[in-house]
Amino acid sequence: MSGAPDRARLLDAMAAIGMAPPGDPKTFLMPKAAKRILDPSVVVVLGARGSGKSSLAAFLTAHGSNASSARAGAVVLGVPLSFCVDAFSQRGTRHADASVLSPFVREADDEMLRDYWLQWLLVQTSQLVRQLPGGSPFPSEVEADLDTISNMGRQNPAVFGRIGASERSGVVATFDRVEKHMSDAAKAVPGREMTITAVYDDLDMVGAFEPSVRLRFIRALLGLWTSFSTRYRHIRAKIFLPADLFDLRLFDTLDVSKLMGRAERLEWDVPSLYRLVLRQLGAQGDDVRGWLESFGVTFREQGSNGWIPDEPSDEATKRWLTETLRSVVAVNGTRSTVQQWIPNRLRDGRDRVAPRSMLGFFRESARLAQSRAPRAHWNHLLAVDDAVSALDVVGSRRVEEVREVYEWVDRLLALKGRTLPMARTDVEALLEHDSLDAPKPTPPRDGRTVTTELLRMGMLREIGAGERLDMPDLFVRHFGVLRRDATE
Repeated sequence: MSGAPDRARLLDAMAAIGMAPPGDPKTFLMPKAAKRILDPSVVVVLGARGSGKSSLAAFLTAHGSNASSARAGAVVLGVPLSFCVDAFSQRGTRHADASVLSPFVREADDEMLRDYWLQWLLVQTSQLVRQLPGGSPFPSEVEADLDTISNMGRQNPAVFGRIGASERSGVVATFDRVEKHMSDAAKAVPGREMTITAVYDDLDMVGAFEPSVRLRFIRALLGLWTSFSTRYRHIRAKIFLPADLFDLRLFDTLDVSKLMGRAERLEWDVPSLYRLVLRQLGAQGDDVRGWLESFGVTFREQGSNGWIPDEPSDEATKRWLTETLRSVVAVNGTRSTVQQWIPNRLRDGRDRVAPRSMLGFFRESARLAQSRAPRAHWNHLLAVDDAVSALDVVGSRRVEEVREVYEWVDRLLALKGRTLPMARTDVEALLEHDSLDAPKPTPPRDGRTVTTELLRMGMLREIGAGERLDMPDLFVRHFGVLRRDATE
């Protein structure tokens, strides 16, 4: 490491990754799947919690407000970027807070919820529509009322969502006029294709502990776009949802087959995850980038988007990780190369590694390393003990994220002190009721249903034909589960 930053500097840089706001242009990176997700035909974007949905949503809305920022965003994404509007999120004060919306959704009927989404789309797209070539296609009476309507939508959604059939028809007619305006502009000037994309995020924060409330709110939005996605070509949507909330069994009142054909998953492969870590490390300064470049990593400067790493070769990744931790990691009777060991320990039961988990692993490892004195013959940034302890922190935080939506995840505490893998029927019996260690009781659900849900969410995994169940390494320490000896 001759000429490299000292250990303290590198640990400081590593301890800062993953802390930038969602969508920060100097640290944002997406996997190759983003190109498919950004196709205008895709309406629903599904992803596991921590997969980067909010980062992508924030990046799109930050870079979609005008032509120049859209061009800058296209450089990072690698695809043309349409105008995007924050049609719903819980960032800042643009939208009604979840604490205001939850009681409204609880009392509103399905028609009022759909009217709420219809009017809110009109309000949120109005600023972009006013920038269209040839002037705004909004009727003057609509223009005059937009500010008043917007304030009402934030402060009193129950009044905002109460509209009649004629008002509803008027809003749809306005969108028809916007669609025609953009279509005519594209015909008049070849190559001037224009699309406004409404971006929805944080939908699961409304009714966070009331699944039926949350479901009705999301179902109304999906119902609106089931219709609009076929009606309009120049008005599009990107609805970001945790994969576990897009359960077709819950949306049986919709023609969901139309939306299934317009849904894509946000998924990461391991090389993309390591590239994301390099992207965030490279943003920490020239000296840190120089250290990474000594292993064969290359960066390209992209103006306001900062430094973007090219996809590193396997050999460059191996050299960097070997210098950071070691070439081979041996823990609890297992032994594997460092580039395999890290993702293997971060995978959930669906074989997914969330970028939030990957960034959290490096960040927490660095913070733990900072708290101990360096060894006399130190030659790695991190010790194996740092890495193993960091996995425990990351796993516990993932459990907390799940608990925000599904409190009954604590039923897994019934497995404390038990040895896994275990027969599926035995697991189902243990999960029939809350354990004595559970923080609080959860609504009654039978053990088979709870087990199925936990498998779907990646908290458990099936072995073989599914007759035996195991728990991913990421969650073992949090729930106090024991593992069978690898030689058994």
